[in-house]
Amino acid sequence: MSGIRQKVLKGFKLRGLGPDKEAIRLLCEHLETCSDSDKELNRCVECIRSSPSLIKTRVTAELVEEAISSQAGEADADVQEFVMILDHKNVPISIYDPVRKVFERKQGDSRALVGGQPMTRIQAFRERFDIIEQRIARNRHFAKTAFGDTAMIELTRISGVRRSKERVFVLGMLTQPVEGKFFLEDMSHSIPIDLSDASAKHGLFAENCIVVVAGEMDRDVFKVHTLALPPVESRRDTCE
Repeated sequence: MSGIRQKVLKGFKLRGLGPDKEAIRLLCEHLETCSDSDKELNRCVECIRSSPSLIKTRVTAELVEEAISSQAGEADADVQEFVMILDHKNVPISIYDPVRKVFERKQGDSRALVGGQPMTRIQAFRERFDIIEQRIARNRHFAKTAFGDTAMIELTRISGVRRSKERVFVLGMLTQPVEGKFFLEDMSHSIPIDLSDASAKHGLFAENCIVVVAGEMDRDVFKVHTLALPPVESRRDTCE
């Protein structure tokens, strides 16, 4: 606290200002919460120096409070400048065509997963699965080479998991149709899974999220060893 206090006194003194005790206390408490106290001190002092409420050289607690609150106003302005909130009905629908491998705009309003018709919600999940599946197919860890060699990591459809006797990688959606029993679903089939010994990579895993799992069949249940989210991709790469 003493180090910050000395900086505050020096900062005001260099600009010919005389703060009172309450002003010093408020500014010191504020600077203790800042990651870059020197930069914030200079900002506050300059804000006070240019304030029309400044009488001669006397800095009051009210002036310090105005300088501190001005930072919040600038942050709100930045958020309003770069963040735009849209009604979901105004968002156009983009459908991925797996044959042409392009996105196509579709007429109509954007579908809502909550409160929509059953078939509408099913179609929305199918479209999301298609987009993630084609994104994974382009990833260097899953994509096939130009010479037709197998991928570094080859994904197996759930319909073919039961026939496999070794460890496989599967892309699917986590569901819980029965309380306490999890299933993995894709466009071909669904299978019960055991997550008791699964190790999860970084991310948040919830029902209806699409994941990549590694595991093997144990009788009629797919025992998951590793659980991970699909690899990310920039918007520019997706559109290309």
